[in-house]
Amino acid sequence: MTNASPKLVKVFCGELCRSVECTSTELNLLNRDINGLEANITIGYSKFVNDPENLPPRILDLLQIAAHIFCADRLIFRGSRDSISNKAWGRSFEVHIPVLDYDFWNNQALQTALSEALVFMTGDRKYSFVFEKSELGHLPKTDLKQLSLFEDEVVQIDGADKADVMLFSGGLDSLAGIIERLNTSLDNKLIVVSHKANKSVIRTQNQIVEYLQQHYKDRLLPYGFECHNRKTQSKEETQRTRMFLYSTIAFAICNCADKHSFYVYENGITSINLPTQTDVVNARASRTTHPKTLGLLKKVFQFFDTDFDIIAPYYDKTKKAGHNWSLWMLLTVYR
Repeated sequence: MTNASPKLVKVFCGELCRSVECTSTELNLLNRDINGLEANITIGYSKFVNDPENLPPRILDLLQIAAHIFCADRLIFRGSRDSISNKAWGRSFEVHIPVLDYDFWNNQALQTALSEALVFMTGDRKYSFVFEKSELGHLPKTDLKQLSLFEDEVVQIDGADKADVMLFSGGLDSLAGIIERLNTSLDNKLIVVSHKANKSVIRTQNQIVEYLQQHYKDRLLPYGFECHNRKTQSKEETQRTRMFLYSTIAFAICNCADKHSFYVYENGITSINLPTQTDVVNARASRTTHPKTLGLLKKVFQFFDTDFDIIAPYYDKTKKAGHNWSLWMLLTVYR
């Protein structure tokens, strides 16, 4: 065990990679074959919209940034779980990434907002960014559709103007949120964004979605997505950056559908996740739906859309109250 500050991890993305080597201090992440180097992560835009190349460049950049950070997060070990010192869990990242809309990202206020959101939600020590103008420009349509961030069965978002967007983990609170929105917004459809974490979770999510689609006459539009490392086994499974990737997908869908908010259903006690002792304060206590995390993410998204909001309807409910409400909502549909 050591209290020394962790070494800086440099992350080189896409065309900035000169190798595919990944070490404890340098990661090279490629989502497609470039200059004789074979891709080592999976990320793409197929099945997102009919013409993914027509997504605004800064939205494509945001999706790529979130996916690369998620992959980098899983490749750098935080430290032993029995470590007493919180400092052993904090990492420092310097992310070098090519972007299409360089002028937009070359904004210190935006970079600071992005760093603050990531540092708080992860418990890491530092996230800094070095943006460079992409020399490759827009990816060819064939490359955009080569790899998919979304599952094959995903539906298109055509006609989503009368739909709400929300995050769906498969847990009780988000399930209750689905039912509440469908029961209270009778004229609207509901787009639910899920992460394909593992086979067990996927199976549960699919079963829930299938039943609700039957009950609500296809008013539920599911979007599962995957983003993972191909060649190297993940070393870190806390996945604190998953919320950034998760919410970025939802925001991108909102942007395509001209919507200005999405919903996060999680009861307040779980979101705040009060530590039972001091050695679980930092990254050990998840802050994925903490009110401050949502506020910091909203601040980032407002650089793209000044009116954007993240709505957390269960923020003021205790775990007991939240689960009682969830149970009541479930009974309304399953009885």
